[in-house]
Amino acid sequence: MINKFVISLSKSFSIPYSYVSSQPIGRGSYKETYLYLYKSNKWKVLDNYVIKKFCDKFLRAPYVIRFQNLKEPHIRITLVGCHIRPGNAYEEIKALVNNVYADIKSRLEKKDSFLFNLLYCFRSSCINLNVLNEPIILIGDFNTSGSYLNKNKQKTLDNILYNNNLMWGIDHSSDTTVATKCNAYDQFIFEIKNKER
Repeated sequence: MINKFVISLSKSFSIPYSYVSSQPIGRGSYKETYLYLYKSNKWKVLDNYVIKKFCDKFLRAPYVIRFQNLKEPHIRITLVGCHIRPGNAYEEIKALVNNVYADIKSRLEKKDSFLFNLLYCFRSSCINLNVLNEPIILIGDFNTSGSYLNKNKQKTLDNILYNNNLMWGIDHSSDTTVATKCNAYDQFIFEIKNKER
């Protein structure tokens, strides 16, 4: 079904689309599949994996994908998709920031450090610092408003994000649902330093 949709989308817009998806993720009998749809004439997938290191902290473990721009290979972006459990939004968002984000950032810094040293050794005048500043964006249905997250916990999460140099991409009062109530469930978090990018 997904493959047919991607083919249809590509034909409709005359743009080649592709996708990467996870295996079904979740504890118990209920599972979900994460999927990233992208323009394959603009991006290539460098890496994709399920975060298993902290899976005990999530009902559905986060799924990571790392893209590289085809025309400008120094432009890369890492997306971390996660469907946060409504009844445990506060704890899972905390783990997403304090554990998952920190782990991915550390991995990228090690890769960047190696790449920086390699580039510096061979062509120090041609180093492109964008390679050393790859954006990481946390995305998904975070259930971070309404009855799932009270104002005090929301403020605590705001502080946790701020202390990690992160920010919400969507205001808490926005409506990102199709339900009758106004809630910012679908959300993204990105690094303050990459706000303009």
